[in-house]
Amino acid sequence: MMLETLPRTVGRYRLLRELGRGTMGVVYEAADPDLGRRVALKTIRLAFAPSMKERELFKQRFLAEAHIAARLSHPGLNFSPTRRG
Repeated sequence: MMLETLPRTVGRYRLLRELGRGTMGVVYEAADPDLGRRVALKTIRLAFAPSMKERELFKQRFLAEAHIAARLSHPGLNFSPTRRG
């Protein structure tokens, strides 16, 4: 997994390496300079060009996952939405 072809930052996060990818997105290990710690950062990065209907379904699925994750409570977890471009 080569970081050279990937963005170096997403929002305030500095990408360190790719942890995994699936149909809907990519998860990176990233550094959060504001909090001085490493985080797992999930981004939507589709491997194909979806229709508008598919885009909306992926958006709903991503937000549903974020809502579920937001209910978790653990000192090692932080869920901060970041928008890009």
